[in-house]
Amino acid sequence: MDATNTTILGLFVLLARIETRLGDMEDQMQRSNFNTDRRLSRIEDCLRRIERSSEGIEGRIEDMDSRFDEVDSKLEDIDTDMLTDGISDAIKEGFDELSKEGLDLTAMNHNSNIYLAIKDEQQRGNHIPWGDINLAEVPFPGGRKPTTLALPLLNNPSVIDSLSDNILLQYYRGYYPHKAVPESRDKRIKAIWKAIGWKLV
Repeated sequence: MDATNTTILGLFVLLARIETRLGDMEDQMQRSNFNTDRRLSRIEDCLRRIERSSEGIEGRIEDMDSRFDEVDSKLEDIDTDMLTDGISDAIKEGFDELSKEGLDLTAMNHNSNIYLAIKDEQQRGNHIPWGDINLAEVPFPGGRKPTTLALPLLNNPSVIDSLSDNILLQYYRGYYPHKAVPESRDKRIKAIWKAIGWKLV
């Protein structure tokens, strides 16, 4: 076999190998395309599932928004009711306090007028018996009347002057809950006279 034939044979062998290699590459590409198609198909399935899940989530979010709107509406109603009730309570308490203060001032004014009238009569030389005097009951701060606490009614000056030390102390603490109690009995009596409007000390 000469050199030319050898060269031609070598070329045929090389071409055969190239064809075989190309065939292998084509098979790999086909398999690769198949795998790629499968992957793409899986990805598309996943995307479809995600989309369906998103639609469900959106529905739930819309439902939650609706429920939150209902809750907000109820809270606004509650706030309005509480505000209204609070204002009503405040107004009622204000009227109650004004009523108590009005009663206190009315009773004190009644007693002061009697005191001034008696003083005027005494300056004219006229004597007014203590038994003829009828003083009004002045409540303690807060509205409690002394007689509801089993204390004697201070209906005339002689009752005040004859109070026992214990009753006198209770009356003083009732009218002056935030003040120290004077040691002198005379000062306690004068303070009670002032509290009920009997004497302008």
